[in-house]
Amino acid sequence: MGAELQNSSPKTMKAVVKSVGVERLKLPHGLVGTKTTAQVSIAGKDTNCLLDTGSQVTTVPQSFYEEHLSDLTIHSLNDLLEVERANGQFVPYLGYVELTITFPKEFVGSDIEINTLALVIPHLRSAAHEQVLIGTNALDILYADYQKLSSFQPLMNGYQAVLKIYVLEI
Repeated sequence: MGAELQNSSPKTMKAVVKSVGVERLKLPHGLVGTKTTAQVSIAGKDTNCLLDTGSQVTTVPQSFYEEHLSDLTIHSLNDLLEVERANGQFVPYLGYVELTITFPKEFVGSDIEINTLALVIPHLRSAAHEQVLIGTNALDILYADYQKLSSFQPLMNGYQAVLKIYVLEI
């Protein structure tokens, strides 16, 4: 028996369990949340990105790099950094790029442009399913700039990562 998640729309996700004699079983409501994404501009290219407070690094798929960022130099890390997924598998990377991300007024109340570093990751699946992932290395910079515009302060340090996203979506 295997479980497979299917996206029916950006806001709706359904899971299908396949086994002998059972064609479709729905997961309990509330078990799987929606992805937190934002429409941002990266080096002048508008793109929908995944905002991931559980990731310490920002990643750019090789296909996105080749199509939109090929004028940027990929810097080598000489394998000094090991990036691990939540499942324990290592994430391969080609190096890193320095890039500019602009978060729109609709997202944080005013256009905020940040400079950050992003790992370029090789093709892992079909290019149509690859997405830029914005990690806490960039979200921390965004949040610091956002705080200058707002008097909001998180209650405890442990909540900062989670509240960063929720506060920005208000």
